[in-house]
Amino acid sequence: MSELTTRIHLNSFVPRPYQLGICQAFEERKYRKFLDIEPRRAGKDYKWWSLIIREAIQIPGLYLYCLPTFAQARSVIWDGKTNDGKSFLDKIPPELISKISNDTMTIHLVNSSIIKLIGSD
Repeated sequence: MSELTTRIHLNSFVPRPYQLGICQAFEERKYRKFLDIEPRRAGKDYKWWSLIIREAIQIPGLYLYCLPTFAQARSVIWDGKTNDGKSFLDKIPPELISKISNDTMTIHLVNSSIIKLIGSD
């Protein structure tokens, strides 16, 4: 990873009280797989998007964010906004992004990580 001269803050995501357990288990690598069942408007997409960004920055790899359809991945994450009105893509610090492909919904980070949105269809 290239040396960054600025300090990156990834603290824009603050888990809600009921999200603390799963966020802590994910960051402490207690499990390899997660099944997250929560009601609508519980912040699932924002939570997992934030966790994936943190993981992609720490460990280079391919990170697939899967929604039921490709169109839903585009509308919910790629074009979507959080409750504070900011784009999901804006949650990734710009100095960490080396390339974005709008057609394939792929983000290449400076540490060689790739975050790709896909549909399970």
